[in-house]
Amino acid sequence: MPETSIAVSSAAWLAYLTSVEKQLRAASESSTLQQVKDWPPLEGIDVLCAVGLGELVAAHFLSKVEFLLRDVHINCFWAYFENGLANLPTSDLEATLLQALQELCSVVEAHCRMIATLTGQLLAGSAGSAQPLASVVVTLQNSYLRTVGALFLTTAKCSLSDLLLHYYAGKLAEFGKGLKRSRGGARSKNDENVDGAGSDDELATAASFEADSDDEAELMDCMEEGASLIEVFGEAWGQRLQYIANALRILGVEAVSEEAFAAVVCTHVQYHLTRRTQRIFDRHVLPAARAYVSAVPLEFLRLVLPSGEAGEQSLAQWRLRLDYYVYETVGQLRIGEMFDIVVDYPESLPAVGDIRDCLRNTNLHQQFITRFRAATQARLLHAGAATSDIIQQYVSTIKTLREVDPTGVLLEAVGEPIKEYLRGRRDTIRCIVTMLTDDTAGGEMVAGESLFDELGRNANDADAGDSDGEGEGDASAWEAALRWEPDPVDADPARSARSRRMHDIISMLVAIYGSKELFIAEYRLMLADKLLAKTDYDCDREIRTLELLKLRFGDTNLHNCEVMIKDMADSKRIHGNIRELPTNSLISPMSRGRRREPSIEPLTPIILSGLFWPPFQQDAISIPAQVQIMLDTYAAKYHSLKAPRKLVWKPHLGTVKLAITIGDRTTDFTVSPLQAVLIMAFQTVSSWRGSELAKEVGLPPSTLRRRIVFWVNQGVLSESRAPSGEYLYARMEQMAETGPGAGGAGAADTVMDDELTTSVATAEDQLQQEMAVYESFVMGMLTNFERLPLERIHNMLKMFVVDPPYDKTAEQLASFLSKLVAEEKLLMEAGSYKKR
Repeated sequence: MPETSIAVSSAAWLAYLTSVEKQLRAASESSTLQQVKDWPPLEGIDVLCAVGLGELVAAHFLSKVEFLLRDVHINCFWAYFENGLANLPTSDLEATLLQALQELCSVVEAHCRMIATLTGQLLAGSAGSAQPLASVVVTLQNSYLRTVGALFLTTAKCSLSDLLLHYYAGKLAEFGKGLKRSRGGARSKNDENVDGAGSDDELATAASFEADSDDEAELMDCMEEGASLIEVFGEAWGQRLQYIANALRILGVEAVSEEAFAAVVCTHVQYHLTRRTQRIFDRHVLPAARAYVSAVPLEFLRLVLPSGEAGEQSLAQWRLRLDYYVYETVGQLRIGEMFDIVVDYPESLPAVGDIRDCLRNTNLHQQFITRFRAATQARLLHAGAATSDIIQQYVSTIKTLREVDPTGVLLEAVGEPIKEYLRGRRDTIRCIVTMLTDDTAGGEMVAGESLFDELGRNANDADAGDSDGEGEGDASAWEAALRWEPDPVDADPARSARSRRMHDIISMLVAIYGSKELFIAEYRLMLADKLLAKTDYDCDREIRTLELLKLRFGDTNLHNCEVMIKDMADSKRIHGNIRELPTNSLISPMSRGRRREPSIEPLTPIILSGLFWPPFQQDAISIPAQVQIMLDTYAAKYHSLKAPRKLVWKPHLGTVKLAITIGDRTTDFTVSPLQAVLIMAFQTVSSWRGSELAKEVGLPPSTLRRRIVFWVNQGVLSESRAPSGEYLYARMEQMAETGPGAGGAGAADTVMDDELTTSVATAEDQLQQEMAVYESFVMGMLTNFERLPLERIHNMLKMFVVDPPYDKTAEQLASFLSKLVAEEKLLMEAGSYKKR
């Protein structure tokens, strides 16, 4: 390059440096910035571009402004916050932040105008050059702005994110308080113009918040009633917030700003939803929550988002985002309280509706299953919970999840552990049958909650279904086809959609064991107990229950039960006929010669068809003579009326009503025949030795003491010990204070024997009786073989025992063999059985 060109280039470079220093110095002075609109061109640019130094000029300028930003202007910004943010009021923080941003943005805007001027000069100067600078110059301003954002974040003296979080949180709280303060005037205005307050939906939402009488409700009402931000806060309040948000966008930290106000808004919404949702099950939360989000957080976001079309698009995206956030947050809160919601059903139906809407709009299904199953396992499926409570909770779960998920997928996933646990409880069937046939619980429970009501409702539905015409059936099928939806992807493919959508509670309870025979057998036992305890032949409740069960399980399966109830009606009719027969000619030989005719008035016999009733417990007791005379007289009358039939008494079955007078107090008791025999032994003898009394009533001494404790506890008898150690029992002369008569003289009380045992043999007793016939076969096997495992014994019994045929399961055989081991007839070693 000629020396002349070098000299010219050097002079141009020095001129460029001088003008750059001058303009950058002016850009740093706020008084100058207010006067300068357009920056003059930099000197020497044309010459430098002509010699190919345009790219160097651009790089130098960027490095120069980067140095000034890093070491001067950004340091000045952070100097305002040297004392930290602790205990700094929002108003002071805003004033400080506003001043710091104004100074920094003024410098950045001046730099941008200088870059615009420099860009024009570089493009003009390199127009005829062999190396155009367009690719470098066009991105010059963008490079500068990226540099500003990077320097602003990397040279911060404190966290910009914390600073903005503190500021936005204070402004949002201030926003809410301002709306609340303005509510008084807005409400007065609304009272004067109630007809034009808003749409029906808005009024309904406002009413729901009004019922809560909470701060957030007042805020939302204020927004609905038309109070603009300018009316509430004044124009300057919003302008300051908008300026700070726009300044942060200019400085290239828009992402940090958006992250800060997003976190503040989400935290605010979550706090509001938590307060308004937890333990509130009797009203819908979602509609009011969504309205509140539109009234407060979205209006706040309208101020911090950019204006124009881009801002409207961002606001629309935020509306969708917050809507989903409301569904997700409310859903998670409701899922955490799902166990309590089920307990409170049906009062908690509004909360159930919230869960349904949340699950439809989110993907919380797996979380629902996991958390609800865990809560059920921890709070319900343990030894401390009564079986009846578990069944009731399972029924409430079915009803609740029927509202939440009509497809039945959630119920299938949540209900399986409950069913599995109930299968392991020995009294599950009895509890279900008791709840199913108990029509007295309806008054104590919420309407429609008892299983008996459910049984009646299902019967009514079945009748309604049978009465539908063919055309109505076709119409219903067509409507069902239009409503059809495919199963969710997480549904069990092994089960059909039809079975999954079957929410009939009775069928689901029966499905716990997979067979209705077990329930019918248990109902037969319970029905026998109820009928044997009756003294007036009144079976209206039992007939109603039986008819409902016949609609459910069929007439054939309940034929035995039908015969049992028919026996009650026949017994009532025969009893009436027998009472009309004369007694003189039918007095039993034992009572001949007595002056008074034996009275059968106290008797209310039940004449059973033995083949249709379940097996009874075989307890032998000695009946007192006066009672035996009545039984003989009644049997003679029956034989006279129904010859050649004869009665075979089972005196240990049924109940006895007694009136016992001790001193000046009379107490009524309802007890078992065995308890009646025990106390009647003291009618003529005031005291007994235990061994003598056991012999008198025909009981083993151990059984006697277990049964006579009832009368001791009632204060009717006293118990003591002789020097020999034998128990002595004596009749009390006065009712003991611990007894039921300890309330004053002359009163009459009624006492029920809480220890009344079942009259029929339990399923275990029946099984043991049926298995007893196989005991000789088992003992014979173990005589021929030294030892045998359970499977071998089971297979040999199935192979060789034909009369009666062996039809038991291996589990039933194991239970029977365990009984033989307990009786010390067998010995079990290493999984095999052998004789002792």
